[in-house]
Amino acid sequence: MNCLLFGPSCWSAIGFFCLYLLVTSNWCVGLTCDEEQERTRYRPQNHDTLVHLPYGSVNGFTIPVHNKRRYPDRRINVYLGIPYAKRPSYPGEFRFREPEKPEWNNIWDATYYRPACPQIPWYVRETVPKFGKMDEDCLYLNVFAPNLTTEKFLDPDHGPKGRVIGNPSLYPVMVFIHGGGFVAGTSQQYPGYFIAERNVVVVTINYRLNALGFLSTGNAIAAGNYGLWDQLLALQFIKNNIKYFRGDPNKITIAGHDAGAASVGIHLLSPQSDRMFHYAIMMGGSDCNGWAVRSPSSAAYYATNLAQKLGCPSNDNQRMINCLRDRSAMEIVNASVWIPLKNGEIGNPFGPVVDGPIKGNAISFLAYLPRRLRDQGRYKRFKVMAGLTVDEGAFFIPNYFGLEDGIQLTEFDNLLYEFLDERGVVNYDQARDSLKFQYTYYEEPTNITGIRNRSIDMMSDYMFGAGIDEIVKWHSRYNDTYLYVFDYRSWNDYLPPWRGVAHGQELQYLFGFPYFTRCYREMSGVYPRQDYSYGDQEISEMMITLFTNFTMHGNPTPWRHTMPLLTDIIWPEFHLYNQSHLLISNHTKVEHGFRQQEYEFWTDYFPTIMKKASQCFCDQKCNSEDSAMYKRATWSLVVANCLLILVILGMSIMMYRITRIKDY
Repeated sequence: MNCLLFGPSCWSAIGFFCLYLLVTSNWCVGLTCDEEQERTRYRPQNHDTLVHLPYGSVNGFTIPVHNKRRYPDRRINVYLGIPYAKRPSYPGEFRFREPEKPEWNNIWDATYYRPACPQIPWYVRETVPKFGKMDEDCLYLNVFAPNLTTEKFLDPDHGPKGRVIGNPSLYPVMVFIHGGGFVAGTSQQYPGYFIAERNVVVVTINYRLNALGFLSTGNAIAAGNYGLWDQLLALQFIKNNIKYFRGDPNKITIAGHDAGAASVGIHLLSPQSDRMFHYAIMMGGSDCNGWAVRSPSSAAYYATNLAQKLGCPSNDNQRMINCLRDRSAMEIVNASVWIPLKNGEIGNPFGPVVDGPIKGNAISFLAYLPRRLRDQGRYKRFKVMAGLTVDEGAFFIPNYFGLEDGIQLTEFDNLLYEFLDERGVVNYDQARDSLKFQYTYYEEPTNITGIRNRSIDMMSDYMFGAGIDEIVKWHSRYNDTYLYVFDYRSWNDYLPPWRGVAHGQELQYLFGFPYFTRCYREMSGVYPRQDYSYGDQEISEMMITLFTNFTMHGNPTPWRHTMPLLTDIIWPEFHLYNQSHLLISNHTKVEHGFRQQEYEFWTDYFPTIMKKASQCFCDQKCNSEDSAMYKRATWSLVVANCLLILVILGMSIMMYRITRIKDY
């Protein structure tokens, strides 16, 4: 159409048409969402987002869903920074103590994120570039709740127990616990907008990290696990209050990645978390991974090291804790970076600790090591979904020069030496030979890319895969259990190709990053590190569908789907006899027996080598101590004999002189 021929009316029509397209296709075009504008622009002018809790009222904001065609009558109500614990009245008030229930007056402004817990900020800044607000006052959660325009909340004029207007249906709840090795991360990294579109209430939480969340003296003075007690208090808050956000308190799924997944596993073990949730999802981690839990003696060792670095007394636990309470939060965080791990331990110095011997099993969070509890069957027999990426360990192999080209055999030997040396292995030859046998690239033993890929496999299996395999096998004995393997890599992936599908790569698809517009970035502060294609959006659609189905039904594929990547696929339960899993990729399919030979190597064979190494170390130590004792005894006898000879000589000389004098 040529508007030069039809005049101004034509331009007006086109203008209105373009405006319609802008409004319907992207609701936030031209929106600037810095913090102050966010508070005013999204503050509702009605009671739709005003929620009344027993603690006080909460006011959030509402946004349209991104897919107006699919969900024309749906919006998302967002509540950011709701306190689930009592706020400290001065810095360090609750440091190395369990949290207390929250309290506030008036209407709580839940339209912006509150500070994250103190940490080294580089990890979060990878996706939240402007991240920098940290404070010990950090125990907050965020709620993303679906809201159909035809439905209403509880009538605010009648309080929490007031009459219901409209459809009173409640939605299933997904609580997400962020990862970061128990030392980093924040709930802001994982906004739940796109999951909430599927009729699921999403809750993301902060919890205390590093030494501030997990320091333990190995006794009752500072028992540790404060970060876990934070999570528990958040779960109690959600259980008691989620109904006011239209969440179902009897249908709560807890999910987590990395340290969050290990936390989920610990909640499955701890009686303290009983009746707090109903399903569990573990992504890229488990309580059975070697980095997940510390012994009381190790925890006390790291606490002493931290105290020494900060100039605090280390020979008196009470004085040490009092001194650490006087240090600033960032002093403690910065000092903890320089604490070396003990031989044989991986991960970070500060994390969950076995506190049964410290507090007594009845009131402890974790009475024994996870494997012991699981061997005894002392875990919640809930439906579980768990999974990992195919190259989990790609971030954890040493950063040799030219790693993108491959690893030489000599570098592989160096990697094995470092790996075994850090674990205190003494019978090095046997351990090295067993690892070489298991992880040699037999197709072409000198192929440098093949060697690199097998090195990644080794770290993936050791740090993540074997532990995840264990918990899946335990839970499958008693209830429906589902295992996924994520093997999708975007053409636009920000990681170099040799890293494959690394640790945490599935999270961006679960939380809908491929759908992020400029407004979602500005509103959340999350800036994905790559551009996304239509294929990436299909993977995201599938991930969200699988996870919300599990949250709603306890089954990720309760019926056959027609979406392109999931057409006619039924994800079967994992059983010991079939070991089935869903391989999520461009060609999603069901497979069986993922890396079982490698996992058996780590769970069954390698521990026997470590035991021999421990025995060998003990024997050598004992032999060296015996030898030293014998040497000390021998030299003592030599010295005594020399002294005796000197005494005899002295007496002989004296007797000789006395005899000479008598002769005169």
